[in-house]
Amino acid sequence: MRTAVRRLVNVCVVVAITVFAAPAWAQAPGTWELYPPQTYVYSTSVQQPINADGTSNFKANGKGVIPVQFKLSVAPGPVTFQSIGSDTDTDNDFSYLSFTPSASSPLTFAQVTDLSANYTFTEGNCHGGSLRWSVRVSPTQSVFIYYGGYPNFTDCIATANNQSGVNMISLGDLRYDTSQVGGTFYDTHAGAVALVGNMPIVRASLLLDSGWGGDQVINPVLNVTVNGNRFVPASGSGSPT
Repeated sequence: MRTAVRRLVNVCVVVAITVFAAPAWAQAPGTWELYPPQTYVYSTSVQQPINADGTSNFKANGKGVIPVQFKLSVAPGPVTFQSIGSDTDTDNDFSYLSFTPSASSPLTFAQVTDLSANYTFTEGNCHGGSLRWSVRVSPTQSVFIYYGGYPNFTDCIATANNQSGVNMISLGDLRYDTSQVGGTFYDTHAGAVALVGNMPIVRASLLLDSGWGGDQVINPVLNVTVNGNRFVPASGSGSPT
């Protein structure tokens, strides 16, 4: 039984939520994917005939074993968004949250009018190229949009450089990296649109992957939106299983 419960505790699920566009936006239906995937937390509560003082109405069977009855409940766990480089675990080196438009309703780069996220760093800060958005326009090419202060895009916590909740598409400065699509490392939104505006995007991803330069932990990451499509993690107080 203990082995079975341990296996249950290790179960995790990739959050994939289908969302639909509000009429006010030039947007398409699509799905969200979170890495590392949101886990589920299991809890138990011992049931009668175990009494409050720990005694049992069951009789020992002569082998010193007393039967125990319990209820098992499951509830969604917290969302983890981090990049840890200070340990040997490679599973926590990066995190991402991606929105993929539906194949039946493509979304061009020029039609992406809203990329935003509310964040709070509980460890580290922006550095080394993340936090950033990656808007992929082919299997191997992306336009990157960096958080933080120009020109190094570090320190996205200080008031002057804090873009938490800011629509990154609305910023007109040189924080667009179009070097993968024939442009330059320091480019503008207008420059990116001129290069790839008519190309359908593969996905738009919020990335955190610079733990190699110092651990980064964002908790929580909230209200992540692409054209008004908001990521909503699984939630709930728990249910019997």
